[in-house]
Amino acid sequence: MSDTVQVTVLFFAKARELIGKSSSLCALPASCTYSELVAHIRNSFPRLNILGDAFVLSLNEDYIEEEGVLNLSQGDELAVIPPISGG
Repeated sequence: MSDTVQVTVLFFAKARELIGKSSSLCALPASCTYSELVAHIRNSFPRLNILGDAFVLSLNEDYIEEEGVLNLSQGDELAVIPPISGG
């Protein structure tokens, strides 16, 4: 089993409405792929499944690429960003 780190997950827009708060602490694997990270987030916050695939993740204010392995560190900030409607 891989090591885990404690990160702050930030919720924006519809994600914030679904979760009912703007942030939460979450234990995540220190090393994982983007799809594994999304699966962990969905398991930790099942109400996000309502969004389907309509959100992106950013790590410490940088959007995450969907290829490669992510290395998370203790205290990182992971943001769940659904599409923002506008016109």
